[in-house]
Amino acid sequence: MNEDLSANYADAFSNHLEPGNKPALLIVDVVMAYLDPDSPLYANAEAR
Repeated sequence: MNEDLSANYADAFSNHLEPGNKPALLIVDVVMAYLDPDSPLYANAEAR
């Protein structure tokens, strides 16, 4: 990486990121166990 790009990243992130104002929950269900309404493990998270 060149020095200009390194300086850009250092200025932007300063080696840490502050938490945001709105927390988020990201669900990645690769087998569709919790997000498929036909599954016995269905979480019904959309209703909340």
